[in-house]
Amino acid sequence: MAAKVSVLLVALLYFGHSSFAKNSHSSSSSEEKYPISKKDCKVDPHVRRDCGYSGISESECKKRNCCFDSSILNVNFCFFSRSQDKEQCSSNKKDRKNCGHSGISARDCYSKGCCYDPSDRSGNECYKPTVKSCAVTHKNRKDCGYPYISAKDCFSRGCCFDDSVPQTIWCYYGTN
Repeated sequence: MAAKVSVLLVALLYFGHSSFAKNSHSSSSSEEKYPISKKDCKVDPHVRRDCGYSGISESECKKRNCCFDSSILNVNFCFFSRSQDKEQCSSNKKDRKNCGHSGISARDCYSKGCCYDPSDRSGNECYKPTVKSCAVTHKNRKDCGYPYISAKDCFSRGCCFDDSVPQTIWCYYGTN
């Protein structure tokens, strides 16, 4: 009898914890905020700025409020729309923060989730997207990711990234 009660208790704890973990999962900042039109997702396959990761599902991509098209191999399947690119990649050249190395290809830059401007001859042709205002002190940052998140995954959530301050939140929500 005690063994049955123990097994039942373990099962309840396990399944209860699993349900709690699923319900407490935080959503990304861009999840379902702005529906994207099919027209806005008509982006040249070779200039698709990555919004996901290798093997991302269509439903996970759409949760990030991004476009999905897996009909062409060897390009980003989950990518930012034209309007998202325009909003996030329109910045003054002097305000851009490097996201690659001098001479990086557009494809490699876009695969990092970054913006690309071949006319920028200063070595900053691959630069971090602009996301709201990222001028938030490390003490006031609200988490938008998980520990040791990559810049690419953080940007794909539409959030700010700064790993220059140790032992603080790297991926965080910007201000409006």
